[in-house]
Amino acid sequence: MSRTPLSAVARFEIGCSDLRRSRAFYEGLFNWTVRSDNAIGYGFVEAGGEDSIPGGLWEDLERPPAVVIYIQVADVEQAVARAIELGARLVLPVTRIPGRIRFARIADPDNNIVGLIEGEW
Repeated sequence: MSRTPLSAVARFEIGCSDLRRSRAFYEGLFNWTVRSDNAIGYGFVEAGGEDSIPGGLWEDLERPPAVVIYIQVADVEQAVARAIELGARLVLPVTRIPGRIRFARIADPDNNIVGLIEGEW
């Protein structure tokens, strides 16, 4: 069972074009700890404090940088289907990280990207 309440913001991600530069910026500005996985172009953010929301920096050279929040849901497929009924479009299909989470990304009617996450990161 998820420790994050349903419908709560469960995670954030900040897109970047240079992971090393963004890591230095956020560590220097907020004193975050960023564990980089250069093989996948991702930095796992430890923002500090027991109550902080976990996050990540992701390097994507094909898309403009963006900030994505992830909302905790009970069933990611149902949440995607409902979002589409309400006017969203699917941006990233349901993806599984075995033993951890399932997640997807949608674009709301104003084209804001929102992540839906089932399970605990």
